[in-house]
Amino acid sequence: SNKQIIEERLDKYGFVFEPNFLFEDEFYKDDYRESYCEQAVRADNFLQSVFENDKDHQIISVTSHSGTIRALLMATKHRRFAISTGGMIPIVVKATRKDD
Repeated sequence: SNKQIIEERLDKYGFVFEPNFLFEDEFYKDDYRESYCEQAVRADNFLQSVFENDKDHQIISVTSHSGTIRALLMATKHRRFAISTGGMIPIVVKATRKDD
């Protein structure tokens, strides 16, 4: 759904968009599905963004569907883990900056 539809559905719940939220989903295509590796790259980019841009919080919770959970597991080099429908897995990620 585009931003307007999401806003109409979730505004009453106090949903707030991040500053760079696009009106249309730039990743969605009717005729293309991302590979697991492409999903993992996007998950890694998400983690890098969180660690780079949110320095005020020590704990951040992410709720997602199984495909994104699988991608986060791949991005963090976690062992394979099957997530059942409605299931959950806690993942603790500690970020440390490497000196170049």
